[in-house]
Amino acid sequence: MIQLTQVHKSLGGQEILRGIDLHIREGESVVLMGPSGAGKSVILRHIVGLLSPDKGEVKVEGRPIQRLDRNELSALRKDMGYLFQHAALINWLNVFENVALPLRECTNFKEKEIREKVGKVLEQVRLLEAINKFPSQLSGGMQKRVGLARALVTEPRIILYDEPEAGLDPEMTTDILHLLNRLKQEIKPTTLTVTHSLDCATKLGDRIAVFEQGRILLDAPLPEVLASNHPRVRSLLGIAQ
Repeated sequence: MIQLTQVHKSLGGQEILRGIDLHIREGESVVLMGPSGAGKSVILRHIVGLLSPDKGEVKVEGRPIQRLDRNELSALRKDMGYLFQHAALINWLNVFENVALPLRECTNFKEKEIREKVGKVLEQVRLLEAINKFPSQLSGGMQKRVGLARALVTEPRIILYDEPEAGLDPEMTTDILHLLNRLKQEIKPTTLTVTHSLDCATKLGDRIAVFEQGRILLDAPLPEVLASNHPRVRSLLGIAQ
């Protein structure tokens, strides 16, 4: 479903990715862990086609991202949902319009269909009562759920989560992770979650890829990663030596 093969990328004269190999099968939930600022989000931007590798190849659904034209990339993005680290809501649009935005930009649905789909997904994230509110009227956790609704509204087969717990208090973090885990069980999307939280990783991941200094140190099923004796892996995961 998603394949990164020997991906290299430099930004601002700094080498960020140094030969990344990451393959995610359909329906699999993979977590990419590592320290803040290490370049994990750069990998997500390659997958959605916002960045192109200097070397190597990125494929989604068997298609090389860097070779797609604008229309082909737009069509592929309909199959992808992206939950941004800080929700990235548009302040002057209410909840309904924020969630409806991908449908208006990427589909030909009529207004009635858009209203039905937005209502359905807001009910899914338990925010239907906030449909007419603006981002400034919402808590951080509610904003994150609106961002999630927007990521889900096109019914994507692939969902990318960029630090879904970022900026939330412990109670809201628990609520968001519970919601994401419920969605994982109910709709079974292919997901890649970027985080530096072991709690997030253990709740959402089938596999964990541990990333540092542009390389993946270990990519294995959750139990194997947790049992690893690799000292740097254990340190990055916050597991006692």
